[in-house]
Amino acid sequence: MSSAEPSSNISMAISDSSTTTGGGGPKMMFAPFSSLISPTFWGKFDEVKVEVLQLNEDPVPICGFYAPHDMPGVNPIISVDNTSFDVTSKPHYGAIKAPGMIKTTISAEHFKAIDYNELMRNFGKSLFGEMLFSEEGLTRLAQNPTMLASFFILTYADLKKYKFLFWFGFPAISLPSVETFKVGGSTVPASEAFPNYEQDLAKRLQQQQQQESGEGGKGFFLLVKNSEGSIELKSLEQIDQIITSQTPLSNLWFGFLDTSSIDDTPSWVLRNYLAFIKLKLKLPAESEVNIFSYRPGRSATMKDVSCSYRVLFHGIEGAVDSLDTVKFVGWERNDKGAFGPKHVDAQMTMDPIKLAENSVDFNLKLMKWRLFPEFDLKMMHRTKCLIIGAGTLGCNVARCLMGWGVRHIAFADNGNVSYSNPVRQSLYNFDDCSSGGKGKAETAAASLKKIFPGIKSQAAKIMVPMPGHPISAGTVEQVKKDYDKLVELVQECDVMFLLMDTRESRWLPTVLGAKYGKIVINAALGFDSYLVMRHGMSVPGTNKRTLGCYYCTDVVAPGDSTKDRTLDQQCTVTRPGVSMIAAALAVELMASILHHPEKAMAPGNVMDSDSSLTLGFVPHSIRGFLGTGEQISPSFQAYDKCTGCSEKVLAELDQRGFDFVTDVLNSSSEYLEKLTGLDKMKEIADLAEGIIELSDDDDDF
Repeated sequence: MSSAEPSSNISMAISDSSTTTGGGGPKMMFAPFSSLISPTFWGKFDEVKVEVLQLNEDPVPICGFYAPHDMPGVNPIISVDNTSFDVTSKPHYGAIKAPGMIKTTISAEHFKAIDYNELMRNFGKSLFGEMLFSEEGLTRLAQNPTMLASFFILTYADLKKYKFLFWFGFPAISLPSVETFKVGGSTVPASEAFPNYEQDLAKRLQQQQQQESGEGGKGFFLLVKNSEGSIELKSLEQIDQIITSQTPLSNLWFGFLDTSSIDDTPSWVLRNYLAFIKLKLKLPAESEVNIFSYRPGRSATMKDVSCSYRVLFHGIEGAVDSLDTVKFVGWERNDKGAFGPKHVDAQMTMDPIKLAENSVDFNLKLMKWRLFPEFDLKMMHRTKCLIIGAGTLGCNVARCLMGWGVRHIAFADNGNVSYSNPVRQSLYNFDDCSSGGKGKAETAAASLKKIFPGIKSQAAKIMVPMPGHPISAGTVEQVKKDYDKLVELVQECDVMFLLMDTRESRWLPTVLGAKYGKIVINAALGFDSYLVMRHGMSVPGTNKRTLGCYYCTDVVAPGDSTKDRTLDQQCTVTRPGVSMIAAALAVELMASILHHPEKAMAPGNVMDSDSSLTLGFVPHSIRGFLGTGEQISPSFQAYDKCTGCSEKVLAELDQRGFDFVTDVLNSSSEYLEKLTGLDKMKEIADLAEGIIELSDDDDDF
């Protein structure tokens, strides 16, 4: 079986593979390598292409494996799998690790435009060819002869559809047509070549293979007949010593692991091995060498399996003395028997969940190629988000978080899905409304898993304790359970979204967020307006806060805002698109915070921000008005009398815990105002207002 050099297009003519005869015996034939690709290879390749190679078309090192097999009449096989991208990985038992390269084009057009002859030559030279023509290189090859079995893969990947175009190349030296390797005599079975040492030699070769299999076996060795007539097994690294000892060529066999199972046709790797032998020994024309083909696995002994060749270097003088005179062949044939690439649709073999994981992150990974190189997808995967309020805002925020690659989402809500919800709240459908409605939190968490099975979503059906909403003796136990669960959820999360309907329902999560140092993002809606803001964080090592929270601009403490409200005031009545805008801004704000060098301590004023940041400055708050098409980003400082984040409130919670919360719930707003000092501030404000009124009545002014 012979190879032919490919032309410049993808479809290539098949050369004549017939055996020719000439002086010295028949032309020697070699069984070309065939490729065997594990489905795991494409999964790993997808990861490497998207996360490492990106737009880079430079070849990168990989490794493959070849080993003996028991299938008669089959070409030698080089296999690749997911471990091939780790060049330090150990081969499978009994296998030899072959070095390789993979070159990935960024488009199918680039793949087709390649000069395949030139590519084969370049890889042949770089993988081992250049080493053949220097003493230092020949020494390196003797130490690591697996480089003679090198390969490369040319690929193009359509990663959106998981379809791959690929072509294996197994570079081998191609001599001019008048120069050739010829069989110097009949092929001799090992049992005849070594009649007195066959079983002993077989045992030693098997032991060597077992020892090398876990260490990256080399697959090449020497057999030397000593002066006493016995056979010694030596490594190829000892070739210089043997040359120095002037051992006759007739007493030396160059052995190799032959993974071809075609009778009288050794493996493709012998082509390069013979070139190495000729150049290393500086053999003249018409020289003959002994080659030992070791084929384990098909017999208990080497009889009729392993064999000995005498190879004649016929007319080879000067043919391989210069790299410039050498050509390389070795393109693999496709399934039609022609020289050309193969295609594979990896979707058919990949695990659907793994395929979904790769696909949902695909666009995010593409950001890193040019637009957002500093994007940290792993950080987004690790970030744990708590959504309090699984309504219109909560559903839209969850969907947007998934789009950013967030894998951990928890919902907290006490409501059930009603018939008015599904058209506005994207995680529910009509079936969720029957029989009184399913719990919102549980249904939302389950819906996320239906959308993407890899999400880690959880739910808690709890009522958030609210100021101005008293609790009775009969409900204290349940409220305490809800409080404890809320504390647990806040402690576990990294980012908390407050997406409730009322102002007072945001108070306790705000206080807990400040206490535990969590990123808190608030979103609230009006009929045609919205507010999205982040709460300020304490300066590290102090209790001082820079930016304010949701309550820092209030002059009154939160209380029951649902009293004496008509139906249209009790429901969230907004233009339908407002919630989607606010939800998107809330998630984008989180992404900006997490990717800012100062994280949650990022300045909230555009004048203080770094204009070089890809995601821009991190606003403190965003207020939008659909009626005018206006959007502003005001920033304000933390207020020392704030009912949500001031030191006095946090200290009281630290000291009294749930008892403090109970007092807030059962008392009027005056309790928090007195605690924080808002009451005195209001008295001063009332006094100032009285002074101004007196001044207005004074005729002298």
